[in-house]
Amino acid sequence: MLGRLDSLILTGFCFLWMGCLGVGGRLVDSVAIPASEVPSFEQVLMRVTRIKRKNIPLIVYLDGTYTIESKRDLGKEYSDITFRPAPNAKHPVLTGMHKITNWDQIDGIWKTQLPKFVNSFFVDGRRLPKAKMPLVGNYTVEGQYSLEDNSKFCYKGQDINPNWIGAEIVTVQAWAESRMTIKEVDPTMRTVVLSGKMKPYNIISNPPYWVENLVEGLEVPGTWAIDKNNILSYRPRLGEEPLKTECSVPLTEQFFNIHNLSNLSFEKINFIGSDWLLPPTGYANLQADADLCGTIQMEYVNHCSFIECEFAHLGSHAIWCDNGCNQNVFRNNSMEDLGGGGIVVGYNNKLPGIHDISTNNIITNNQIHNIGNIHFGACGITLLYSSGNLVTNNFIHDTFYTGISVGWEWDNEPSLIKDNLVCGNILTYIEKNRFASRPGTLLSDMGGIYTLGSQPGTMLTDNVIDGTYSALPSQAPGIYLDQGSDGILVTGNCLSRIDGLQYWQHMAGNNIVMPNEKCGEMVFTRKVGSSLTHLLVK
Repeated sequence: MLGRLDSLILTGFCFLWMGCLGVGGRLVDSVAIPASEVPSFEQVLMRVTRIKRKNIPLIVYLDGTYTIESKRDLGKEYSDITFRPAPNAKHPVLTGMHKITNWDQIDGIWKTQLPKFVNSFFVDGRRLPKAKMPLVGNYTVEGQYSLEDNSKFCYKGQDINPNWIGAEIVTVQAWAESRMTIKEVDPTMRTVVLSGKMKPYNIISNPPYWVENLVEGLEVPGTWAIDKNNILSYRPRLGEEPLKTECSVPLTEQFFNIHNLSNLSFEKINFIGSDWLLPPTGYANLQADADLCGTIQMEYVNHCSFIECEFAHLGSHAIWCDNGCNQNVFRNNSMEDLGGGGIVVGYNNKLPGIHDISTNNIITNNQIHNIGNIHFGACGITLLYSSGNLVTNNFIHDTFYTGISVGWEWDNEPSLIKDNLVCGNILTYIEKNRFASRPGTLLSDMGGIYTLGSQPGTMLTDNVIDGTYSALPSQAPGIYLDQGSDGILVTGNCLSRIDGLQYWQHMAGNNIVMPNEKCGEMVFTRKVGSSLTHLLVK
């Protein structure tokens, strides 16, 4: 609670309270910046830096919905700042969404001109799929993809129309997906040349694929496509009318690049609406979509926190703590409808020294669900090159791939990864496909909890894993200690409805596996407020 008030200053539309006594008698400044007066969050940030006093914490009270039009760098000048709702205000919203209000109707198709190309489209708060071919199911590659700089493949029959240049090929192979545009089509040889190169590690024979962003696919209501002139076309569902339907697209890929600071906090803030755009050379996932970015990207950040925030309708991962992130807290957040995964900690390559590794971060009591809607291989929580992290009491469900992934080495050589505790989490419906237009599961070679590489002191304990599924039979174990996993303790976990072995160790080293239970049918109560779940084991 704030105490004595030294002075009150009017700054534009904002009231700045200076010299209040905070907890422990420390001076704290505070300012109210309502969206009704400052609707752009970029302007909020500029105003904050003008009024922030050196070495004195600042609380910024927000109220309403603020727009984010492009990524903002938050450097050391944003240290010691807390963003939270104004008293009696609902959760403030930071949004990258652009509402569509002007439609032309042509032969049952709605059309609108957008200011830029987009990869995501929402109607009444629901992410809708791009128009695709085939309309239902998928095609099958004849043989394998080549591994040239521009990968090639052979298609069957007349699956590919030579006029589909620029359309997007989406392929799933084993544990990873790829997205490439069509560069060339040779109908005589039945070959397609793609915009980029496939990863060599997960190439399989006759993988499934489909073609997205096609006008031909607009036969299906609730699908959309966008052309090179940024004209979006939408086949409405039964009963939808332009003036009564809320349509929106995200116009920014990232919100913040937070770096080289400490003690920045967001409390009860909603982050809504970011996109992900396919690079010119396409995208091929190595594993866990660990070469994307976060809507909120962090590097060399210490003692920062996101508490009771909501993340929704995002194009990639919600948060990525890259290298040098230490003692940050992510607690009681809700993350849903994500193009990628929830929270990623650590760097995805070998680091030059221990000062760069991310350590001692706390990820607790978060609900992460309905993820991987663009990047199927994304995980609920991913720990890469990082150590000493606490991942506890999170509820992760409805994913396309692994729930929690720990480690990033494919051998058991000594590394800086160690002492991660994964405890008391609930993971259910792992790799459960929710798209009726692509029936069945998509990926395989994954687990409820998955580990890689030597990581002495890491413990997987007292987790509940209920329901794993795999595109290939028996390739979704409950706990999967993969290549190089070494020095890990696995104990006290409860496993049910597992597609494959309850516990699987593959090319791993010396790990201790103590009693883990095979439980009966489980009933979950979804998160309500800050109370995570209730679990009933029959």
